[in-house]
Amino acid sequence: MMYDPEAIYQDADIEQAEMEREGRRLAALEKRGTCTHGRVIGIGEDGVAHYPEAVGLVHPQVKCDRCGRVFADDDDWLQAIDNLR
Repeated sequence: MMYDPEAIYQDADIEQAEMEREGRRLAALEKRGTCTHGRVIGIGEDGVAHYPEAVGLVHPQVKCDRCGRVFADDDDWLQAIDNLR
């Protein structure tokens, strides 16, 4: 990033606008029911739920710890994340 005293918009202004645009895009996806979160929980092959949020899952299911969406497995979740881009 550079500061140019002659420029109307600085690099930081442009970067902020890009982040705000991405935030609006993700918010619109979430409003339509798309999981946009980057963290899931699951249970081990032994079937033990080590977190209360994982109770009720069956291996290899994983669950978003923010919106609660259940995915069939890690690959299903990773595919959903890849589809966001």
